Amino acid sequence: MVTFSKEEYSLFALTQYPFIEPSKVVALVDFFGSAEQVLNQNATQLRALNLLAPKFIPEILKMKDNPELKKQFSSILAQGIGIIDYRSNEYPKRLLNIASFPPMLFYKGDVSLVHSSSLLGIVGTRQMTEYGKAVLQNFIPILVKHQVTIVSGLAFGIDYTAHEECVAAKGKTIAVLAQGVDKSYPRGNQKLYDTLVNEGHLVISEFPMPHEKLNDRILFPRRNRIVSGLCDGVLVVEAPKRSGALITTGYALDQNRDVFSVPGNIDQEMSQGCLQIIKHGAIPVTKAEEIISELGIQLSESKQVKSAIKTQERVGAVFTSRLEEKIFTFCRTQAKALDDIIEHVSEPASFISATVTKMQLMGYLQEESGRRFVAVRNEN
Repeated sequence: MVTFSKEEYSLFALTQYPFIEPSKVVALVDFFGSAEQVLNQNATQLRALNLLAPKFIPEILKMKDNPELKKQFSSILAQGIGIIDYRSNEYPKRLLNIASFPPMLFYKGDVSLVHSSSLLGIVGTRQMTEYGKAVLQNFIPILVKHQVTIVSGLAFGIDYTAHEECVAAKGKTIAVLAQGVDKSYPRGNQKLYDTLVNEGHLVISEFPMPHEKLNDRILFPRRNRIVSGLCDGVLVVEAPKRSGALITTGYALDQNRDVFSVPGNIDQEMSQGCLQIIKHGAIPVTKAEEIISELGIQLSESKQVKSAIKTQERVGAVFTSRLEEKIFTFCRTQAKALDDIIEHVSEPASFISATVTKMQLMGYLQEESGRRFVAVRNEN
C-alpha cells in the first residue's frame, strides 16, 4: 500500500464528498488551519459555523477513519496519479483566481505545463465540420510557434482535433477531464490520451476517477470552469446555439478571460453559437495572429501579482482570489446586503455566499443587522 500523510488524505476525503462545494472546503481548511483539523472537529463545532447543511456533517465526520476511502486514495497514488494541493506552489496560479477553484487536482503527465506563459482554451462542437478542422489546422501551428499551450477537454470533435493538431505541430497541450484522470473519457480517445500522458503533455481533473454520485450534467460544467480558469483566453471554433462550449465561454467571461470566436456561415448550424457570442462581446478572429496580439496585451500574471500587492498595502488583506478582492472593495465604504453583492459581482449565488462566509471567518468581512456585510480594515 502506498503511504500518504494525514493531511493529504484529509483534503482528498473532503474534496470527494459530492455535496460540499469546493469553495466551502477551502473555507473550512483555511479557518481550521488544515484539512486534518477539519475532520478532527465534532458535529457541534462544525454546525456552529453555519457553513454546511446539518444533514451532511455526520457523513463528513465518518471520513476521518474510513478504511475504504483510505484504500481508494492509496490505489490512486499507486497508479502514478499525481496530486496538487491548492496551497502548494505547483497549483496553477490562474486557477486560484476563479470562484470555487478545486482544492485538489489530479494529473498524469507534465504538470509544469499549468504554469506556461500563455494558455489558450479551445472548445467547440463534437460534430465538427471540415470548416472547423481547417480552422484548427491553420491556427494551431501559428499558436504553437508563439509558445501558446493549448487547453481542451479531450471530447470528440473540436477538442480531440485541437489536441491532435497541437501534438502534430510539436506544441504542448493540456486535456481537462470531467470523469477523472485514470483513463480516457470518452473511451474512443484512449490512444490520444496515452500520447498526452507519455509524450510530455498533461491530463488533469478535479477527480481521480469517475464519480459514482455525480452525473455528466454536473461533471461537465465543473470541468468547463477549469478549462477556462487555467487559461488566459478561450477560443470557440464551431458551436451550435445549444452547446457545452458556450458554458465554457460563460465561465471565461465571469473569470475575466478573453473570449475569441471564429465567425462562420450564417446559414450553418455549427456557426450559430459562435455568431451569438460575438453579438455578446466575444472577439471575432479570422487568423491566429489576432489571438496572439490580444494575448500579448491582456493583463499578465505579473501585473495581477502587482495588483494583489497594491491591494495588500492598501487594505492590509491578502486575498486568494479576485472574487474576494471584488467583494471586499464593494463593501469598503458601507455595509452591503448579500443580494446587492451577488448582483454587483455577477457570480453564481452559491459561490458568493460561500466566499462571504470564508471572508467572515478570516476576519475580512463583518456582518451587521439584516444580513449586511462591511469590510474590516486592518490598520497594522
